Amino acid sequence: MIPLFYERPDDDIPHGFVRVMKAAIKSVAPRFSTRRMVREYVQRFYAPALRLKA
Repeated sequence: MIPLFYERPDDDIPHGFVRVMKAAIKSVAPRFSTRRMVREYVQRFYAPALRLKA
């Protein structure tokens, strides 16, 4: 990764690094959604807290 970051042509954009980063974001983006976050918070925190008070 580090060499890809420092390989910059005349336009000063590390194209190899950008390509790898875009692929990484594309592969993990579905895992980091608002829907998943809310569902996980409800399951891990809110529902157990409500059971304690009932």
